[in-house]
Amino acid sequence: MSPGEYDEPIKMLFDQVSAALKEVALEQSDVHGLISESLQQLLPELYDSASMLGANRFVQFYSTYKGAAV
Repeated sequence: MSPGEYDEPIKMLFDQVSAALKEVALEQSDVHGLISESLQQLLPELYDSASMLGANRFVQFYSTYKGAAV
């Protein structure tokens, strides 16, 4: 894949991660609540995409989150 071919997948990942993080922030404003089932499914999918595209900051964030959730 040439560098230009990464532009669209990276933009899509950025948009998805941005939306997911906003949803996490909203859900976490309720300190007694856990994240929703939809987010529990979405975050691993974003992690997989981020791993393939080299989005290391999200991969690191999610790995830290998973470690804290155990």
